[in-house]
Amino acid sequence: MKRVLLVLIVILSSGLLTAQKEINSYKYVIVPKKYDFLKSENAYQVNALTKFLFEKNGFSTVMEGESLPDDLKRNGCLALHADVKKNSGLFTTKLVVELKDCNVNVLFTSKVGESREKEFKTAYHEALRDAFTSVAQLLYTYTQINTPVDENVVIVSSGIVPSNTEGATQVNAIEKNSNAPTAETKYTFNAKIYILKKQSYGYSLEEKKADSSAFVGKVYQTSVSNSYMVQAGSLRGYAFFDTEGNFILERIIEGSDSLSKDTFSKLGN
Repeated sequence: MKRVLLVLIVILSSGLLTAQKEINSYKYVIVPKKYDFLKSENAYQVNALTKFLFEKNGFSTVMEGESLPDDLKRNGCLALHADVKKNSGLFTTKLVVELKDCNVNVLFTSKVGESREKEFKTAYHEALRDAFTSVAQLLYTYTQINTPVDENVVIVSSGIVPSNTEGATQVNAIEKNSNAPTAETKYTFNAKIYILKKQSYGYSLEEKKADSSAFVGKVYQTSVSNSYMVQAGSLRGYAFFDTEGNFILERIIEGSDSLSKDTFSKLGN
C-alpha cells in the first residue's frame, strides 16, 4: 500500500513540475470579460477576481479589451488564455480554472474549487479561491525562452450588417490594405481562437476547436478599402483591420441599442 502511495506521489509531483515549467514560459495571462456560465460581463465580479488572483500569484494579466503590451501585439503566443468552468451539483458550487495556449491546447487544469454557500457571489468567490490553491502550487516565475512567432495568429475586441449582402459588389481591395491577411490567420477573442480564411468574397470566420474548426460565418469585403461586413451569428456588424493587424468589429448588442467595439487580437506579426 505504501509503495502504491509513493508511486502516486511521484507521478503527481512529476506532472506538477512539468506543468510548472511549461506555464513559466508564458509571459501573460489574458482574462476574458465574460465566462460562458455567467449571463453578463464580470457578473458577481468573478472575472475581476480571476485577474486579481492571477496577479497575486505572480502573473502579468491583461483583461480582454484592454490595450495589449507591444510584445504581445507582435506575438500573441506569449499569452495564456484563462477560462473558468462551472460544474456544480444541487448543493455545491464547483469551479475549475483552465489555462490554454494560443492554439487552444489546455496546458493547466486546476483542482475543483468548491463552496456550499447559497448566495451566488459568495459561492463563486469561495469556489474560485479554492481552485486557485493549485495555481499557487505552480510557483509561477516567468522564464524567457525563444518562443516561435506564429505569424498566422491574431487577438479581436464588435455594427449592423445588412441582411442581404450576397448581391453586393465585391472588389479586391485587400491588396490596398497591408494589414489585411492574405493567408489563414488566427485571432483571439473572449478566450476563444478564431480563424480568418481568405475567400473570393473576403474571408470565412471559423472558431478553432481542440482537433478541428467550426464555421461561424462570413466576412464580406466592401467596395471601400479596409471595410468589411460581418455576418456570423451574434457577431454581425462592420469591421476593419487596425495598424497592428487586429480585426476590429463594431456591432449592436442584441436586445439593446448599445454599440460594442470588439477587438480580435492578432496572434503574431
